[in-house]
Amino acid sequence: MEYLHIMNVLVAYFEEKSKYLKSSTLWSVYSMLKSTLNIKENINIEKYTKLIALLKRKHDGYLPKKSKILEMTELEKFINEAPNEDYLMIKTALIFGLCGACRIQELRDIKTEDVIDRGDVIVITISYTKTKKPRTYCVTEVHWIDIIRKYMSLRPNTEIKRFFLFYSKNKCTRQPVGIHSFGSMPSKIATYLKLENPKDYTGHCFRRSSATALSGNGVDLTTLKRLGGWKSSTVAEQYIEDSLGAKINIANKLLPQNNPQPQPSTSTSIPQGSSTSQPSSSFNVSNSSTIHNVQLLQDKDLPNINFSHSHLENCTINFNFQ
Repeated sequence: MEYLHIMNVLVAYFEEKSKYLKSSTLWSVYSMLKSTLNIKENINIEKYTKLIALLKRKHDGYLPKKSKILEMTELEKFINEAPNEDYLMIKTALIFGLCGACRIQELRDIKTEDVIDRGDVIVITISYTKTKKPRTYCVTEVHWIDIIRKYMSLRPNTEIKRFFLFYSKNKCTRQPVGIHSFGSMPSKIATYLKLENPKDYTGHCFRRSSATALSGNGVDLTTLKRLGGWKSSTVAEQYIEDSLGAKINIANKLLPQNNPQPQPSTSTSIPQGSSTSQPSSSFNVSNSSTIHNVQLLQDKDLPNINFSHSHLENCTINFNFQ
């Protein structure tokens, strides 16, 4: 009886809450109540099937509002064209957030010792994450590295450990950047790019844009989960939104591919008497990354022939020896 009484009370409670709370908020309240009742009263409400059925029914047809994403072309335009005098700090945060699929809390908590410049690569460690599991990622693009270095060079000599400090007019202050400032950065980027409804680009924009760009480039889900620190594949997939580039790629795959045109012959004749003073059956191919369907017959009397050109693919090479 006590079991039914508690379940009916909770069902009535959530029925009332559903009149003004969204489905996602109802599930958050359920999660908090589940933990509290389990710890304080040793009551497991996961077994309350009537309550679970109510929450699932309220979730039907619900479409959560998600942050809009920034396409890579838009991100590159902002990084390349926005003046550093006003946007250097935002550019640096954008690069950090994009390369590491970062949450705004993670950007806020990055410390100076978490950013290591190794010359041709900048290594960034996210020490404090939502999943309590640190992760590390890299920035390798030369221009992006230069932007990060310029911002780092302007940071004052201070005891403040947080990496991001407020920036204006080519100067950094001693005030750390707060979480709400990070949350407003995507909207400022969208405003600069003159995109529609810039307020729809919220704090999750960097994380969702990173996941979408990686997915559009063919990165598998395991790699995506490792970068973003997601434990669940279902959760990771929720951050992926088909970008325009991905949709164009899909559309192109629907079109019949043209028959390949015959390529001009690339056969090479080796004139008689071109053998070296030390015959060998070895063939050396340098600087080649795509060599397919090449068969070489070895013979002790064959000369040593070196291929110095790369990108040999599906070609026929005839050797005529007399």
